[in-house]
Amino acid sequence: GHTKPSLSAWPSSVVPQGSPVVIQCDSSLQFHRFRLYKEDGGHIPGLQDKMFRKTFLIHPVTPAHGGTYRCYLHTLYSYSSLATSDPLVITVT
Repeated sequence: GHTKPSLSAWPSSVVPQGSPVVIQCDSSLQFHRFRLYKEDGGHIPGLQDKMFRKTFLIHPVTPAHGGTYRCYLHTLYSYSSLATSDPLVITVT
């Protein structure tokens, strides 16, 4: 029964190679953290399995960053996931 987190990219989910992009997960819950996963293969060091609060900067973006992402909502006191966002596709141009 937890609210699904939202996932977005700023300034856009279409990113020129070498540019920065901010991935943002958000939730209506006050005390939370997120874990970001790239679904379509290719482990990105420093990205997957890292807990963060609200925003995650990727800079510089490489072709390996392109793909489908989801964020998983956790409480501050639990490692298990409470809810999962809809997918976000990052396209590197």
